[in-house]
Amino acid sequence: MMAGDYSIKSVQEHHIIMGTSGRAKSEKLGLKVNLCENHHIYGPEAVHNNAQNRRTLERAAQEAYEHTHTRAEWMQEIGRDYLQAPSPQGEVIYHSSYWKARRGGG
Repeated sequence: MMAGDYSIKSVQEHHIIMGTSGRAKSEKLGLKVNLCENHHIYGPEAVHNNAQNRRTLERAAQEAYEHTHTRAEWMQEIGRDYLQAPSPQGEVIYHSSYWKARRGGG
């Protein structure tokens, strides 16, 4: 949907904070999204293959978390600041209005 494709697809759950401990933290904090196979695992745009797309989701997750928590709480839970970390060159920045709308904030 972030790419503008709203067609119906089969989706897979993606834990945004990856790695062994990251998966458990994503589960605990609700940092998960549903992605189609081509954007989850397969193909050049998949978050498991594309650092730019992965970073976009990591930043969006941190931004959403910080709407109800502090940066210090994020750092205590995750240990990495995705909003301040250097981004892969050419990254497409997500639009905050998309996430606000997804939370029901218009």
